[in-house]
Parts: sequence; structure tokens; C-alpha cells
Amino acid sequence: MSRRLMAVISLTAMLLAAGTARAGERKLKRVTIVINYADGHAMERLLRPYLTQRGRVQFESRTRALTIVDEPAVVDIMLKMVKKFNVKPPQLQFSVELVLAEKGGGQSIPEELKPVAKQLKEVFSYNKFTVMDKAYISVEANQESRMKVGGESGYTVDMSTHMVQGEQSTVRLEFHLYRWEWVKRAEKRPQGIQHTVVRTTVEMKSGETAILGASKINGEGKALITIVSMKMK
Repeated sequence: MSRRLMAVISLTAMLLAAGTARAGERKLKRVTIVINYADGHAMERLLRPYLTQRGRVQFESRTRALTIVDEPAVVDIMLKMVKKFNVKPPQLQFSVELVLAEKGGGQSIPEELKPVAKQLKEVFSYNKFTVMDKAYISVEANQESRMKVGGESGYTVDMSTHMVQGEQSTVRLEFHLYRWEWVKRAEKRPQGIQHTVVRTTVEMKSGETAILGASKINGEGKALITIVSMKMK
């Protein structure tokens, strides 16, 4: 092999090595973003498969800071992903109506129940409906809340809301209506017994009203019906 050819091969090898070294020395981009609304640990898991060999991502729970270090182009793509998920959830306004349903006598449906009158007639065998109480609560999506309804009847509502993935205006509502009964025991503190009236999960869109169920009132030929409406702001 001639000396000239050997020199060309040697020079080519040196250029390739230099190019590889320059790629390895390419500066990394470091960005820290505060995750206010999304699940930071879930975000960290989501981004990890997209890292290059030199990249890293870490979420710090105390400060809720997500740090991304990688090639500039990779970091820019990841930031777009983070901004897509790190969005303030919408505000949800719920109204909860407790309706006393009875049999006998002429049919009676108050004006405020006219929007669901057809459903009440089709689903239930009662013909007289009276609104016992109506309560309102505003919550942020993906949060839990609690409120009292029914006045002296002493009912409590626990609600948990979750935005349905892929559906911007659909909320999955976990609803639990119950009351406590305190039973006195000899020489002991009263014992609390929880009586569930309605427990269900339903998906709702903004502006919808749902009849969640009815609970019969023993021995009285009556039932307690729960009606929930939701608006998204």
C-alpha cells in the first residue's frame, strides 16, 4: 500500500474521530419548569423514553419542579408535551337536588323540575314530587369535595371529579350521598353508622342533568331522588 494512500486513510480516520468527538461535546440544554396541575411523577415517566443517551429528566416533589437535560431539539419537543398536559383544569359548578317522591293523589311536578319531568315519569312509579333542598358547589376538575344538603335531614355529599382523557368537556363524577345515624350505647360513646342513599359513577357533559337514583323511605311509600346538574366554566 502506497504512503499516499496510507496518509489519506489516516486523515479520514482522524476526521471521523473528530466529528464523533464534536457530537459528543455538543452542548446540552437544561430547562426547569414548575408542574402546577399535572402529575409530576407521571410526566417524568412519560418523558423518559424520549431521552437520548446523555439526557435525563427528574421531578422534585417538594418544589414541584421538573428538570429536563438533553439535546436542544429533544428538550424543545418535551417542553411542548409538558405544556400540553400542565394545564389548569376547568372550574365545575354542580347543583344537587334532593326530591321527595310520593304515590297517590293527582300528579304534581314543581316548575323547577320540568326539565326532567319526562325522565321522572318514565323511570319512577311516583306521581308527586317535592324539592326538599337544592345546593350548589364549585370545584376544580380532578378534585374531591364535600357539602351538606337536606337541611336538618343531615345528608352529606362526597364528590370526586376526573376529566375523561381525550374528551375536553366530559367529566367522570363519583358521587356518594349518605347520612350518619348516631346510636347510643350503654356507658359508651355514641357509635356513628353511615347510611348510603346513593353511590354511583356517571359521565357528564357541561349543561347536562342526571337523575342518579332513588332510595325508598321505609314504611312510608316514599322515596328520595337525587338529581345532579353540571356546568363547566
